[in-house]
Amino acid sequence: MTDALAALDEATVAGTYRDICSVVVLRDGVPIVERYYGGTGSETLHDPRSATKTIASAVLGLALRDGHLRSIDQTLDEFYPLDRFDNPSSTKATVTLRHLVTMTSGFDGFDFDPASPGNEENMHPPAGLGAMDPRPADGRGSSAR
Repeated sequence: MTDALAALDEATVAGTYRDICSVVVLRDGVPIVERYYGGTGSETLHDPRSATKTIASAVLGLALRDGHLRSIDQTLDEFYPLDRFDNPSSTKATVTLRHLVTMTSGFDGFDFDPASPGNEENMHPPAGLGAMDPRPADGRGSSAR
């Protein structure tokens, strides 16, 4: 373990960083550091929510780089038969990958409103993508309020 990782580990154990549940570092796909805190372990399930935004953006960049996608401006209707989901609309068909990763899709997803169709608690199956209802504002819309 490097000095920096040892310092992080010590500070986490001491309670300086109270919200860290785990630190896993891979080198060439092999774990070289694997530490768990606060009673968690490798089998503990987590609700990462917004942490996945960074991962989704990185995966999108890799897919673009490797030629799996033509453009960040490809629309959802190029990937899904949108007319088979709830709330089909011409607006939904114009949403791009760029809109999704910049949180400007216009989908009604306000987490502080339990009644919002895109509230994260309402997005678990069977609702999923079909529950999203785009409500554009300012020309394009926003997922954040």
